[in-house]
Amino acid sequence: MYRALQKEFLEGPQGKELFARLGATLCQPKSERRGDIYRLDSASSFSTITGAAADAYPCAQLIEGTPVCGQLEGPPYFQGPADSVWRLPMHGVAYATYVRELARRASIPPGEIEAELADIEEGTLASIQRTLSPSAAGPDSMRTRLVNNPATKELSLMVKWNAYVLALPDAQRATTPVLLSARPVWGQCYNSPGTEYLVRSVPPGAMIRIIQDFDWRLCGALKQDPWGDKCVGWTVVVAKRVLIGTYRYEAQWQDGKRSRQVLNVDGRTGDTLDLP
Repeated sequence: MYRALQKEFLEGPQGKELFARLGATLCQPKSERRGDIYRLDSASSFSTITGAAADAYPCAQLIEGTPVCGQLEGPPYFQGPADSVWRLPMHGVAYATYVRELARRASIPPGEIEAELADIEEGTLASIQRTLSPSAAGPDSMRTRLVNNPATKELSLMVKWNAYVLALPDAQRATTPVLLSARPVWGQCYNSPGTEYLVRSVPPGAMIRIIQDFDWRLCGALKQDPWGDKCVGWTVVVAKRVLIGTYRYEAQWQDGKRSRQVLNVDGRTGDTLDLP
């Protein structure tokens, strides 16, 4: 599953754009630096240098985009569609894949961040397992959730990376990026992404199942029947549902009639979906 998610990231439009930009330059323009720099103060503590001070550094990469309403947006924080069951595992896959390539191109010695990258990948594999078998995961304590929080692991990596870069001679530091992480921008954020629709079958009376198109395609890539019950992501729609983007749905009536179609809600008006 990890490899399947990685393939989706690398072959998707966002992944292709990220790596094309990375191939052109390791240093983002100062106009795109909206993040803060985390660095070591000592062996046991770190400090934050605010985004305004990032301009003092000759080379930088905004590694986590801009968190808006608690949801990180921008490269390389790709999570898949907002309501995909693979949204969070996809982030871990995309992050580790991007950072590994960035480290290779920036000539960061593998041993400098390997332990932190391995920790992120281990957490992603655990997230994949929880998605595949949520009932087997068991409850997490608050301490466990904190330790396993992807943001905690990524902060450790950024601190370690920046400690190495900031110790380089001036000539090397001029072309080796420090890593930036943006602060949350909450603003007026009270609603979930998407629109709530009343979902009905035409004619009425059918049981309707729905799945994000991303999740449906991923099952196909894994050689699973994307219409089958073993494909993770299918849910039964009962009356109302918040939707965003593209889905596959299956409507089945008691007389045996079945309809399987694509549903794209982007740009739709009204709050009722009549599905044939």
